[in-house]
Amino acid sequence: MKFVCISRDSQVLISVWETRVKDFRRFADEARFQYYTGIATARAVAKGTVNVLTWKYDSVAWWGNPGFVQTATHPVVGVSWFDARAFCLWLTDLERKSGRIGKADKYRLPNDAEWSAAAGLSVYPWGSDQSPYVKTRVGNYFDVSCAKVWPGTTWEHVTAEDGFARTAPVGSFPPNSLGIYDLGGNALEWVEDEYQARMNDASILQATPAMRDEASPDGVRYRVLRGASWAEAQPLALRSSCRFALPPTFRADAVGFRVVLDRNVPD
Repeated sequence: MKFVCISRDSQVLISVWETRVKDFRRFADEARFQYYTGIATARAVAKGTVNVLTWKYDSVAWWGNPGFVQTATHPVVGVSWFDARAFCLWLTDLERKSGRIGKADKYRLPNDAEWSAAAGLSVYPWGSDQSPYVKTRVGNYFDVSCAKVWPGTTWEHVTAEDGFARTAPVGSFPPNSLGIYDLGGNALEWVEDEYQARMNDASILQATPAMRDEASPDGVRYRVLRGASWAEAQPLALRSSCRFALPPTFRADAVGFRVVLDRNVPD
């Protein structure tokens, strides 16, 4: 895993690519992790006190078999917000014990502001002009190849071919000015924050009324996801400023995450 500073004065370093299958597989193997069971464990993850050895395998939603072939360098998908948090806890403990990071350092999900800082001020990850995404390979979005393998026959898609029907190996497309890859396309990325509708522009809320909801019908607060995915083609959804909102227990074949390394954070 490689990291860059979000800004010159920041103590936070962000991974240049999304957490890969091989990263998560090592976590799953060494921590005997599969999936949490029960709300009590979920709350423990949120508090940073989970014992990942107690988590169980879920044969219905499994990161190791999202429904299409992935290699070790593809972004891991099919992980919930809680799963991503558990990975960060494990990695922090592993690297503290090895001496690779200090006792006050920790890995975690980026918060919404940090993700925005990494993405920069451009309207889209590739710049401010919408046209490149339908003409050139600027990222892994819902293109012709994807539409061909997706159930159904009529789908709006990017007319350019990006070369991948589903996920692509991380780093397959040009990075942004900070050297960070896949801040648009490939996988939606969990971030730390609870979702608030006001995070999104009025145009996005108007086009997608569901984005006004901040919690599930049973009262579970949604968490923020950024960066669109291989399953997106709507121009509004591809904006770097677009926030998606899902329950923290949600898993899907287009949802993954990246981590940040927070230096010198008091325990």
